[in-house]
Amino acid sequence: MTHGLKVTLQAKRTHVTSISERVDPKHRPYYWIDEAQDEWEADERSDYQAVRAGYISVTPLQPDLTAHRAILAVERLLGAPASVARKAAAPRRGAARKKILGKKRGVR
Repeated sequence: MTHGLKVTLQAKRTHVTSISERVDPKHRPYYWIDEAQDEWEADERSDYQAVRAGYISVTPLQPDLTAHRAILAVERLLGAPASVARKAAAPRRGAARKKILGKKRGVR
């Protein structure tokens, strides 16, 4: 039984992976990937905390982590032509964005 819904933030965690080389029974080497550390930051508004407390977590996410406002500055540092930098920095909006999202979802 759940306590209901909670709108949450994506939790932050420290995650460290360890990799160890091992040998199988036929004396072939293989690698074992294991979680060496997995610590969650305490945050009452996080999805992790909500689920642990018995709630259904609803976390609005966005896949694009690009710092669009920083692209021009980085392009200038690297000496890229301004027209390339402007085009790369322009986020997709409006009808063009809806058209792209519709194609990804199979909607026309």
